Amino acid sequence: MPLGYSIAVWLLSGALCGWLEARRTDASQGRLMLNIVIGVTGAIAAGIVFKSVGELGPPWQGPIYSGFIGAAIAIVLASPILQRFAKSALR
Repeated sequence: MPLGYSIAVWLLSGALCGWLEARRTDASQGRLMLNIVIGVTGAIAAGIVFKSVGELGPPWQGPIYSGFIGAAIAIVLASPILQRFAKSALR
């Protein structure tokens, strides 16, 4: 599988995962963009790790799986930090 295709899939899956999280939490416009950036960052990081270790599933599904897994992990890890900053901004 060409690396350019994998990167494009990681970007799309990370952005989609970040957007879904923002919809789930009724995030503001700034938080929406932050969730998308976090999702894309996590998708790329996991994609690189999974590409070096080995693909998950068939070649055309591997980048999709790794992108969504990485984006979900990044968003879950960043969520408490973002909530803490949101609460401190309201004070």
